[in-house]
Amino acid sequence: MAGSDDWDKLETIFNDALNKQGHERQSFVEQACGDNTELLEEVNDLLSAHQNVDKGKWLEGSSVPRTLSQGDYIDNYRVLRMLSRGATGEVYLVTDDRTGAKFAVKCLPLIYSSDEEILARFKKEAELTTPLKHVNINRMYGFFTSEDNLHYLLMDYSAGKTLSEVLEGYRLTVAQSFHIFEQVCRALKCAHDLGIWHRDVKPSNIMLEGSTVKVIDFGIARDASSVLTATGVRLGSPAYMSPEQWIGKSVDQRTDIWALGVLLYEMLTGELPFNGVNYYAIQQSIVKDKPTPVSSLNSETNMYFDLFIDQMLSKSVENRLGSIDELLIKMDILKRSIKIKP
Repeated sequence: MAGSDDWDKLETIFNDALNKQGHERQSFVEQACGDNTELLEEVNDLLSAHQNVDKGKWLEGSSVPRTLSQGDYIDNYRVLRMLSRGATGEVYLVTDDRTGAKFAVKCLPLIYSSDEEILARFKKEAELTTPLKHVNINRMYGFFTSEDNLHYLLMDYSAGKTLSEVLEGYRLTVAQSFHIFEQVCRALKCAHDLGIWHRDVKPSNIMLEGSTVKVIDFGIARDASSVLTATGVRLGSPAYMSPEQWIGKSVDQRTDIWALGVLLYEMLTGELPFNGVNYYAIQQSIVKDKPTPVSSLNSETNMYFDLFIDQMLSKSVENRLGSIDELLIKMDILKRSIKIKP
């Protein structure tokens, strides 16, 4: 197992590698890991393990599979299908046979069930998310351990599309972008009011169900008193990570505000403000570069959009917008100036 300073980078590289095949996958992994041979070895081990699962192999000495199949049970919940899979969790759509209700279940793979640090983080996700009750947050019901000793999180199932799926094939208008953005802001305000920072705000963690937007996956969320993760751990998805995350400084609600700036920029332009061919290039762009103004890429916008986004993407934490309340006030002024209806 990688040290605590490498674990979250391992998971991010692993998740990104799952979307690639063959030589492209291996080339990506080698480039992302750089000179860190231990990290490279562990990413390759995880990829190999998942390939074995896909071939139908089982964990030795266990009657429970690494992944679950349609018709399997987790306590009273019958598995319908897998929704997603990452390095430290598999998410399934399940139905409660007693009521017919559908839920999502996030399972901790059995190979990690005895790893105290990973299990503690898994429990922490439930601990932080369960108190968050808001129309724009996917509801979490808590942490459970099944009769088969499978650790899992039970949450509402969101049947819509992720924002990342929408952005792949559709260019949002300014009004649509603000409609989504405001709901994400209100979800994060609920969390911030309880002293919880999401730290991984990105399009794949935003679900669109009709006109309702839900923020999902508080898997790397942290509260102000958390001591589970060392300050130097890099958490989050590279293109949306704030400068302070990259350089290992402490984070607070302003890290989420940075990610909101990246998110709004992407919705309005179809492009990321900071990008690169590898982790190092992305980091350097985030720390050093000034993005192309939104008004240069979207004729519906103007210099006031540029100013608004600049206030979210200030590389200096002290000069960034300090709270969601402050952000919402400025957004309301901007909306009224261009006559976007609430």
